[in-house]
Amino acid sequence: MIKKIPLLLYALLILFLSLKPNGPELVSIPHIDKVQHFIAYAVFAIVAAYAVATKRAFYRYGLAIVLFSGGIEILQPYFGRECSLFDLLANSLGVALGMFIVSLVNNKQVWFEGYLNLD
Repeated sequence: MIKKIPLLLYALLILFLSLKPNGPELVSIPHIDKVQHFIAYAVFAIVAAYAVATKRAFYRYGLAIVLFSGGIEILQPYFGRECSLFDLLANSLGVALGMFIVSLVNNKQVWFEGYLNLD
């Protein structure tokens, strides 16, 4: 259970940042928000890897994160934000990248060794 605390905290952070009203735009690079979504959800999947004990659970968590992202997109119009399928796509691709990175690292038995048992 203790290994799930970072995942829960990260999920709450994502939820808060996704539902809070937009502030002033700090960077005027076109579509930078999609890059931010992509990176945030790649990290989300990597954090999820720490919370699981099996490969099957890891895949389930990946799917749950994508569904969580979809739920947030549905809720955003109620919080003065815009629902975007492109955000959902960026989030999903980020989850896929995060899962791919974890799989590579796990197969190489690098610094996740001892934490992940995804065999």
